Amino acid sequence: MPKLADEFGPRLIDAFNAANAKLDDARAAFDRGDALAARSALRVGVAAGRDLDRRGTGLAKIVGEKIVGRGLDLVDAHRAQLDAVARFEILANASLDRSTKPFEAERIHGQWRLAHPSAVPGTSAPSERALADEMAADDLIFREMQRAVLEGDVPGCERAAGALGPLARRGRHVFMCAKLGDARQVRERLDASVAEFVP
Repeated sequence: MPKLADEFGPRLIDAFNAANAKLDDARAAFDRGDALAARSALRVGVAAGRDLDRRGTGLAKIVGEKIVGRGLDLVDAHRAQLDAVARFEILANASLDRSTKPFEAERIHGQWRLAHPSAVPGTSAPSERALADEMAADDLIFREMQRAVLEGDVPGCERAAGALGPLARRGRHVFMCAKLGDARQVRERLDASVAEFVP
């Protein structure tokens, strides 16, 4: 599995672990019958997942929506301990952005890596023509990956990612296609849960 790290902001793993810890607190509170404490911890945990999602990178969306998905699992498993108001509060804090460009930060960073090969160890500078050709090709590929993910076509995204040039970290992005597909399912599940409260 490719090593994953978000290069565009504060460390994801720290925020992810903190959000997971809040969801652990909620689960423990449910187990001891303290629905009020569980409700508070769940609200904070899913809000942290929402904030991760809003960082705007593909990896941040993956981990943010994983947190929200786990929060939805807890809500569904403990519906008897949460009244309608509590469930609505939690779900409202779990709102997720509907990004139309889930790979945009990665696309821009890939273009930067191509334009600055000296910053990538073991990479030699291509000719200007070869560089322009690869930048144009990778740009189109990222756009195709985004189209495929938004349409729920994970295999199409993976096929497109496999055609990326070596500086674009194709293995990492093939992996991200499937994870962003899973994230899309979390958004659909959240929409269905919120629809319960819409007249």
